[in-house]
Amino acid sequence: MKEFCISVHTVQQVQDFVNLAMRQPFEVLVGDDRQQVSGKNFMGMFTLDLRQPLHVAVNCDDPSFLQFQKETSVLLAS
Repeated sequence: MKEFCISVHTVQQVQDFVNLAMRQPFEVLVGDDRQQVSGKNFMGMFTLDLRQPLHVAVNCDDPSFLQFQKETSVLLAS
């Protein structure tokens, strides 16, 4: 499992992330300190605490991971 963190604070940012996740052929899991949901589930994303960085976990090869991370770079948590 490969991981990185994102920060999403607006409905548009959540929608952008979900759209990117849905294009991936692998599972995308997103979680906070309490739970984990599918990153392809728009409504599920709103059950997470969006006030803090979210952990993204994927199980894919390195090139796919790097490409997905690059596509979501505007949302990466600092």
